[in-house]
Amino acid sequence: MRDKWIHLKVTETEREQIKELAEAGGMTVAELIRTAVRRVRPWTLEDRDAVRELSREIAKVGNLLNQVARHANTYAGAADRVEIILHLQGIESQLTELYKKARNGERDAYQVH
Repeated sequence: MRDKWIHLKVTETEREQIKELAEAGGMTVAELIRTAVRRVRPWTLEDRDAVRELSREIAKVGNLLNQVARHANTYAGAADRVEIILHLQGIESQLTELYKKARNGERDAYQVH
């Protein structure tokens, strides 16, 4: 039995948008809000900390990749250097994508599988 109220202040524009969304979905405003709330998982402090930790780890790996590249450019033969740099570019590309996901808040980017 629903007998509790939640009061929410919105602008007139937000109110109209909410009403339009509810009507488009064939719902009442209350049904729309309840449905939306059930679908959302808010960020927790643990999520924020995990993203920060991931960012630090990505930075560490990036620094190590730079050191390997410098070593390859200094000490490796021409053929070895090309192969090493191709691998480093692949790793850099993967790290860049992972970092973008983490910055965009994609939770799967920092989940350990």
